[in-house]
Amino acid sequence: MAVAAVRRVFVSGMFCPGLLYPKPARPTSTGPWPWLEHEVPSSGVTPVLIPRDAVEVRHAEYVVPGNVRVKKNSLRRIRRGNRTLTISSAAHQAWENTAVLRMQSQRHRQPSVATWGSVNLRALIYLDREPGLTNLDNLIASVMDALQSAEVVTDDCLIRGFDGSRIRLDRKNPRVEISLTPLED
Repeated sequence: MAVAAVRRVFVSGMFCPGLLYPKPARPTSTGPWPWLEHEVPSSGVTPVLIPRDAVEVRHAEYVVPGNVRVKKNSLRRIRRGNRTLTISSAAHQAWENTAVLRMQSQRHRQPSVATWGSVNLRALIYLDREPGLTNLDNLIASVMDALQSAEVVTDDCLIRGFDGSRIRLDRKNPRVEISLTPLED
């Protein structure tokens, strides 16, 4: 079926890649998005559903507020029965829990990274203190662990590049801006 004019569906300011609807000749209702109604437009053409994979959305972006806490600093040793376990600090665990919740709440608006294969991670890390001796590798390791815990990536070994990652200073609004793009081999 050939459709001359196609209107992309936006829901709360965001493009929904799974849905493309024919542009109706005149509005079918008085709502803010008349093409989202379940009735058939006046032209008699039924909506065209295009699979999510057919639309080229090739990046995912997440923003996590707060200072990144390094996993390797201040490790704690605890005893469980006869075993001694090494776990990360309470500050890191609190940051990772917050980051996971934030990424999961933003994930529904992002394309699925699981089908991309190798991924490039660009992390702009804004700290509320001077970076000084802060190691970018340790900060990125914490971000990668949070991405895996939030199930954004299935395994952090799929992240094969870190192009564009930086540490910056923002005393009023510390955060991490994460951008994931597929790597072209």
